[in-house]
Amino acid sequence: MFHDGAALRVRGPRAEILAAYAPAACLHDWTITKIAGTWTLTAGADRVNPILLRGVLRFAAPRGALGGFWYWPIAGPVTVIGRSLTAKLGKPE
Repeated sequence: MFHDGAALRVRGPRAEILAAYAPAACLHDWTITKIAGTWTLTAGADRVNPILLRGVLRFAAPRGALGGFWYWPIAGPVTVIGRSLTAKLGKPE
């Protein structure tokens, strides 16, 4: 995690958006920022299943040397433009 003044950022190389346990989107070069209490995901999208993106979703990313995964519920619509993806997230789980 990185903290620079008002913003908090988490970054990583690979992650997924999950619909239950099925990958709805495979992501690369993701960044999550928290500004004024709002968590926002931006990422490159390698594979996207638009049908699965309509369901109940959560973001999952490996925590590296710490083991386990970071999890955030998807709280707002997922927007995919070209190979870029953005989404509003809930509080981390």
